[in-house]
Amino acid sequence: MRWVIVWICCWLPVTTVWAEVENDKLDKVIAVVNEGVVTERELNERLDAVKQQFSDTEVELPPDDILRKQVLQQLIDIDLQLQLTKRANFSIPDRELERAIENIARHNNLTVEQLREEVVASGLNYDSYRESIRRELTINQLQQQAIGPSVVVTDQQIEDYLAMYQEQAKLNQQYHVKNILIALPESPTPTQVNQARKKINDILAKVKQGEDFSEVALRESGGRSALQGGDLGWRQLAALPEIFAEKVVEMEPGDIAGPLQAANGFHLIQLVAVRGHPDEQMDVTLTHVRHILIQPNQQISASQARQKLLELRQAILDGEDFSQLAKQHSADPGSANKGGDLGWVKAQSLVPSFAEAMAVLESGQLSQPIQTQFGFHLIEVLGRKTQDDTQEQLHVQTREFIFQRKFAEAVDNWLQELRAQSFIQILDESLRDDDDDDEFN
Repeated sequence: MRWVIVWICCWLPVTTVWAEVENDKLDKVIAVVNEGVVTERELNERLDAVKQQFSDTEVELPPDDILRKQVLQQLIDIDLQLQLTKRANFSIPDRELERAIENIARHNNLTVEQLREEVVASGLNYDSYRESIRRELTINQLQQQAIGPSVVVTDQQIEDYLAMYQEQAKLNQQYHVKNILIALPESPTPTQVNQARKKINDILAKVKQGEDFSEVALRESGGRSALQGGDLGWRQLAALPEIFAEKVVEMEPGDIAGPLQAANGFHLIQLVAVRGHPDEQMDVTLTHVRHILIQPNQQISASQARQKLLELRQAILDGEDFSQLAKQHSADPGSANKGGDLGWVKAQSLVPSFAEAMAVLESGQLSQPIQTQFGFHLIEVLGRKTQDDTQEQLHVQTREFIFQRKFAEAVDNWLQELRAQSFIQILDESLRDDDDDDEFN
């Protein structure tokens, strides 16, 4: 939701301010975030969405006054990031938004129309739902550009991880974990550390006495997953923070571990469940393939390149040797002198249009001319085989999971810095924590 006019001077102490919103009705401003504001309507809409999220679960939500504080903190983080995307002129085209919604529908075994019906049936406005997806995509784009290039995963980190957990045969398993965080600032004072330690120990006592972990997370956690009841979902070990991974391999479902001290504060974790097969073999299909590439250029148009391949295809069908024709005509310097032979390849290592065309060919069958970003290809499959690819796949997956974990940690640190550098003023006293100042830089 955006505003047209904000009647406020951010540097003055104010108890009640109002913003004019799109439907020309006044909406109370409850927080100032740099040059932007969070309105009561935004807070109420997000609060309703969180309640809807838990409506079919047994989790008892905390009282509204506590839940509203959690929701407000999330809205402040979102607004800070959206302000950066606006300054950087980030935008998500409608077509990209539609593809994302199609993927969400497909993931839930629904059509887009069925997804729309589900959203409306849940009491949400579908246009608002679409814009929430657009905001999420925009923020993801911002985070990737601002943080992604600084996140590096080395070969040594992968080897160290595999060596650490290989003996425990845990690499193919996934762990469903929940987390409660009592956050600390970047350079906490001894008093802040002691207060956080006392608070996390008090929370640990509550969950040990039987309080529901998710309910306590909703009420107390300062982590980004607080509004999901602290639920981190299913994670591979490498995608979990290292201090979590070291613990969960020793835990049974239902166990709680902590307090665990990290740079961002004190954590409690609960292992909900484990799934997967530790010794599962990961097979891969390899295809022996060769091709002839004709590239359009100043001398040959796209239609002429396609026609040339059709002529070569017919020549091969009439008995001419594919290998000799590839040596004479192919524009691929890496394979032409090998008769167009690409060797045994994985589909994942090829551009999608080439891989899709290759996948439907029988051994010994020639394709029609196929276009990729490199030009036009004539493809022949020479054979297929399946082999154990477990070790290589473990390396690939581990690299991706370590990247996800390091990226998430970097985002948390970046958000903490962003808050510290921003002007944030919570105007509604009922939404302030006891230790909140009126203003943050």
